[in-house]
Amino acid sequence: MKKIIFLLTLALFVDYSIGVPSPAAGWSVQNIMAPFPQDTTTRITIVGDTGTGERAYAPGFSAVQKAMQETMPDALLHLGDFVYQPELFPDSCPDRYIEEIKKTLVAPYPLRLFVAGDNDLPPEKWKPKASGCWDKIDPLDSGFDPSGKHAPRNFEGTRVVGNALIG
Repeated sequence: MKKIIFLLTLALFVDYSIGVPSPAAGWSVQNIMAPFPQDTTTRITIVGDTGTGERAYAPGFSAVQKAMQETMPDALLHLGDFVYQPELFPDSCPDRYIEEIKKTLVAPYPLRLFVAGDNDLPPEKWKPKASGCWDKIDPLDSGFDPSGKHAPRNFEGTRVVGNALIG
């Protein structure tokens, strides 16, 4: 819920600050997003807790997946918890989970931004069923920093999608 509130707040900030220059740096959100007309519609599907795996509710996710694809989004923002492992302290991430993610959350979307959920990280004493799949999932997204230049820059850690700034 905190992630959703943050993203909505960010969207409002970007919406109301377009064209307002930063006094210190002389840049503005409008300069970064200039190629996109103000009346452009950007569709971003936001989802989380899709839970691929034996502990997931497959019919529910199928219905959600169908609705997501019907919106024809420009980007998919997944807020984590991709995989639900059935055993305690799993020692690996089965390829069948990654193949399912590729089929349902990678192939249909031209741009994907993924965030790790607690179920995606390696299992710990307080989270024994965590999947440990994040190392295989992370490379499947489109990333926040597409620049090959590894140096501090304006808007580092963000991504412009249509007329929306995500960070």
